[in-house]
Amino acid sequence: MRTLMELQKEITALGEEERSGLASFILSSLPNAPLGPDDEEVAKRENEMDSGKVTPISCIHQGSETSQKTQPGGR
Repeated sequence: MRTLMELQKEITALGEEERSGLASFILSSLPNAPLGPDDEEVAKRENEMDSGKVTPISCIHQGSETSQKTQPGGR
């Protein structure tokens, strides 16, 4: 059987698409892995933004809100 180091070397030799597929496979095999939103959820969120029902926020703004919530005295 191959060692982890040998597997890692072989994996880095794969193309981007192959590595991406392998990463997806490995993550989906973990019992509690966060798999992200499904296509239906993505479409729902896009429709909400396109309709103006919600206002998108920038990553910078989102990060500052998150850090405020985790700081003592944050929301």
